[in-house]
Amino acid sequence: MTIFNFTTFVDTENLCTENFTNVDIVTCFESDMKNIVYINELTSCSYVRLNTTQYQVVVDEKAVPPNVTITIDFKVTKIKITENRDLIMVNVDTNENLDVCVALLDRKLKEVKDTARLADHCKETLCMVENILTLLCFLISIVCLLLTLLTYCMFPVLRTNAGVNNMFLSFSLLSAQVSLMISAYTSAPSILCKLIGVMTHFLWLWNFSWNFICSFNMVRVFTVSMGMNNQRDMTHGTWKWLSGSFILPVLVVSAVLTYNHFTSQGREFGYGNEQCYIDSPLLIGITVAAPLFVITLINVSFFLVAVYKIYSVRRLQSDFLPSTAPDFTMTIYIKLSTVTGMFWIVAVLAEFSDNKIFG
Repeated sequence: MTIFNFTTFVDTENLCTENFTNVDIVTCFESDMKNIVYINELTSCSYVRLNTTQYQVVVDEKAVPPNVTITIDFKVTKIKITENRDLIMVNVDTNENLDVCVALLDRKLKEVKDTARLADHCKETLCMVENILTLLCFLISIVCLLLTLLTYCMFPVLRTNAGVNNMFLSFSLLSAQVSLMISAYTSAPSILCKLIGVMTHFLWLWNFSWNFICSFNMVRVFTVSMGMNNQRDMTHGTWKWLSGSFILPVLVVSAVLTYNHFTSQGREFGYGNEQCYIDSPLLIGITVAAPLFVITLINVSFFLVAVYKIYSVRRLQSDFLPSTAPDFTMTIYIKLSTVTGMFWIVAVLAEFSDNKIFG
């Protein structure tokens, strides 16, 4: 923590002692601070001073370097300071008083206000129903994916090039969903939580890669003339695509780990501090939403090309087919669309509209 040369201080024992709500406390402290906090020319910020009864410091010695959590008790609410960017804005003097920058308190109290406002929108019953539906949908999806993989394993005739790609697509999605469910029931912060966070990020990116591979192979079938492949060619092609599928997740996860390692001077890895996933909402947008959005747009383009090719062939065949012949074109379109992941666009837009990615 930074040692400041403070020469003035504020006693906050008598500030806002009334029973204010979480929403009112921000206004209360802001108004009082403006009246009694003075900026010293030797300091880098205006600040308030708290005595030992108003704060608590917890140091996790198991981490290297130790993780520090400062909890400030304002009677009607509490705020926690854990991030490095916030810890440099506080100081414990020789008398064990805690000096905290006003700007930091303003921001933390605003976060408390925003959290309380969000909680009001999410009623207990509604949240319970949402959680149950989410869990139920996850379980249904996992069961369907297991049945899909079992079907491919039981019938070798299905394990063509496209079939093997679909197996990896199903397996990657299954792994990502299971990892996400585990992360939801793992406490943070912990080493296990960090590992699960890295694995969850990696597996979802791996699934996005297989979405792209399947879509790319789909459009190749309708645009490139390819002969029959023997078993050796199929095995070689499978290993080639499998190796290529790891490029995106390895590069992105490595970039996140490296960035957080250097920006935190080795203290943080960017995963598992507040949740068993990426800590920074900005990095979620850059390393998850952005690749997903780009890959999905490319996949949709592949799908439209395939649809056009099928339509062109179907139009040429219409002169030779009887009018009573069944038309399975729409069924084919629906089946092909499942490998593109186009519905991820809805999820990305929902995240942007709800301000969960960039805050």
